[in-house]
Amino acid sequence: MLKVLSDFENFAANNPEDLKGIAYKYQELDEQEKALSVYKKIIELRPNYLQSYRDLANTFLILKEYRNLWLAYNYFLNKGYKIEDNDISEIMTSEIIAAYNLDKEDQSSRRKIKVNNPNKNIESDVRIVFEWNTSEAEFILEFVNPNLLTYTAENSSNNNNDLIIDQKKKGYTSKEIFIEDLKEGPWQVNLTYLGNKQYSPTIFKVTTYYNWGRPNQREKIDVFDFNLQNIKMELLKLNRRFL
Repeated sequence: MLKVLSDFENFAANNPEDLKGIAYKYQELDEQEKALSVYKKIIELRPNYLQSYRDLANTFLILKEYRNLWLAYNYFLNKGYKIEDNDISEIMTSEIIAAYNLDKEDQSSRRKIKVNNPNKNIESDVRIVFEWNTSEAEFILEFVNPNLLTYTAENSSNNNNDLIIDQKKKGYTSKEIFIEDLKEGPWQVNLTYLGNKQYSPTIFKVTTYYNWGRPNQREKIDVFDFNLQNIKMELLKLNRRFL
């Protein structure tokens, strides 16, 4: 698998969408250093995309390379970018807070970034981050709780065009969801893929953080290739036994 990914990486050297899919698959295999190398290539190809900086910083967070993480975020802020009220900024805020709490070695406020957001979920049973490799992807996420009540989030130009415009303008393809109380019984997470205006599939990376913000936090990365449209498919099943 690694040989195939390496060959494809060389072939897709100038295609950020394909490279992003490759980075996702490296991370699913826990090859974080290889993923980091790919994200560095993507940031060179897409220096104005907010997602490029978050992906780089998040990989440093996984590797516990806090100094490089703060350098990445400080560079991002010094370029004039802001952490605003949108999906990518929500994700950045979560991960900056997590990094601040985990980085015990650097007590210097000069490099570390502190975010004061009383409404932010700094602790939760589950945090799920959805990422996809092309801004043209459209889909519906569905969350079904143990009582069969559903919550949906649609990423489509038909029903959420302002969001799609914002994603393309600022350059981000990601969303986070928190489940604060994982009640007894299974939760189900489904995705209905609506297409991406291309012939190639959309690659989704789903990172599930159990016990987010707690000492026993752990994560699992799953990568999915979607091509079939308008078919609801199960992505995840969640249960308290995973905590």
